[in-house]
Amino acid sequence: MSASDSIPARPITTLIPAGLHYQEAQILAPVRAGDRVENYQTTRVAKDGARKQISLAVSPVHDKAGKIVGASKIAREVTRR
Repeated sequence: MSASDSIPARPITTLIPAGLHYQEAQILAPVRAGDRVENYQTTRVAKDGARKQISLAVSPVHDKAGKIVGASKIAREVTRR
């Protein structure tokens, strides 16, 4: 994927369907506590507007001092074709 194929700088919530925004807080709460989230099944919106079933894995990102400074997310599409 090239930079021209990516989504322009917009909030990540752009990918979350209306009515599911509450999930972001549920996903990030354990990450803020230092825990990983694996296999969180949810729905996201693709660039073409189609809804896709995905499995999320989210891990905390630490700085050199061990402080959590962000989160790494991996999304795998699990929509049946």
